[in-house]
Amino acid sequence: VNRIIKQLDIEGPGRTLILRFDAAADGRAAWLALRGHYEGVGFKNRNVDEAYSQLDHLTYSGEKKGFTFEKFVQRHMESFLELARFNEPILETKKVQDFLGRITVPELQASVQQVKATAALMTDFEQAANFISLSVQPLKSQTQTIGNINVDQARRQRGYHQSRGGGRQLF
Repeated sequence: VNRIIKQLDIEGPGRTLILRFDAAADGRAAWLALRGHYEGVGFKNRNVDEAYSQLDHLTYSGEKKGFTFEKFVQRHMESFLELARFNEPILETKKVQDFLGRITVPELQASVQQVKATAALMTDFEQAANFISLSVQPLKSQTQTIGNINVDQARRQRGYHQSRGGGRQLF
């Protein structure tokens, strides 16, 4: 057991916890040290605090490079799983209410109101998130972005107008 634990964690964060049991090859003691550290009260409190903190700071203000609506939903779900893992239950209606309150995109407010008006959606986070995501998809395709440049904005800046007939082309 000691060899297995050592192979799995020799370069990992638990290395300092298991090395003291290496000379005696006491795998059981190494396992108990790892378990005590990673499943102990301090670790639990730290993870619960991090999950609540992540939930408190999440907001969705539109599609951005590196932070999409899918990522917004994923981070909520990860936090909920972490809280459930440590027996910190959150009511489903609270999950949905907080989720909806963190969506600041004006174009999604009609969908947010629809979720609030539908009892079945207010009691199921995944259904609520899926419903809102149906409205996010059209928002993604409304503005074509190449790199960090909005195509419509670039055309206006370069003087491209379709009414000119044969005006300057962007590409």
